[in-house]
Amino acid sequence: MRAIIYSLSLIFCLSLPLCGHAEEKASPPAEAKKEETAEAPFGMKWGMSEADAKAAGITLTKIDKPGEGKQFTATGLSKILSDTEIVVLNFGYDDKLWLVAAVSKSFDNDPYGGGVRSRYDELSGLLEKKYGKGEASHLNDHRVFTGADEFLSGIRSGRSVHFTTFKKEGVSVELSIGANSSDSAYYRLRYENTELAKQYEKDKKAHEGNAL
Repeated sequence: MRAIIYSLSLIFCLSLPLCGHAEEKASPPAEAKKEETAEAPFGMKWGMSEADAKAAGITLTKIDKPGEGKQFTATGLSKILSDTEIVVLNFGYDDKLWLVAAVSKSFDNDPYGGGVRSRYDELSGLLEKKYGKGEASHLNDHRVFTGADEFLSGIRSGRSVHFTTFKKEGVSVELSIGANSSDSAYYRLRYENTELAKQYEKDKKAHEGNAL
């Protein structure tokens, strides 16, 4: 559990820095834009509200991180990967789902990272079929971590990275490998609706200004 909590702290550092203090407001009854009703992962819809998620049978547990919008862990999703440990949803400041992140169960006793890399490659292939060819960044620091059995040590230290990004029709996806220790790893999935992410950033800056 401690390792999973640690991995959650990494989810929101992949692309957007989330900080500042904000009040949360309910979403207005508006005509939904296309980007706000398109398919999101795990059977959800972009732009759906907290109430929409609960109505769909999703159980939400609030993450108490002031200044980062409305965040919850989610269970009871209609679609999910078999090895998912935790799913996190962010509804921003306007009660619209703009970010979905998932962390896998741990791949233990494998300093080579063979198990997590095999799963990473499998998911990368599936994402490519849906979103098109991704842009991979697989960098290993062989100056410090010279052995094949030090792959996860490099990832854990931050001197090595292993991730691929995909972009298509207003959605950005990042698949990456993280490490709990030198012999325990996990993969992360982070999905963003790019238009709603822009609104999140705008709202965040406004609320940061109000907090000063």
